[in-house]
Amino acid sequence: MTPEERERLTRVEEKLTLLDEVRADVKIIRSTLDEIRGGRKVVMMIAAALGAIAAGFANWLQQHLKWH
Repeated sequence: MTPEERERLTRVEEKLTLLDEVRADVKIIRSTLDEIRGGRKVVMMIAAALGAIAAGFANWLQQHLKWH
């Protein structure tokens, strides 16, 4: 193996190592985004439930205070 070939092989190995690091970072980012999506769904469900409760309370209040 010539010195030039050895140097080219070393550069390729360095690039592959960098690619592996990037892949690991992308996996972490994906995991974080999945957690955010799940949390957002929970927040939206809670907000919908609170909205329904508030609407029911407003209806009850209107009926009992005889607002027209």
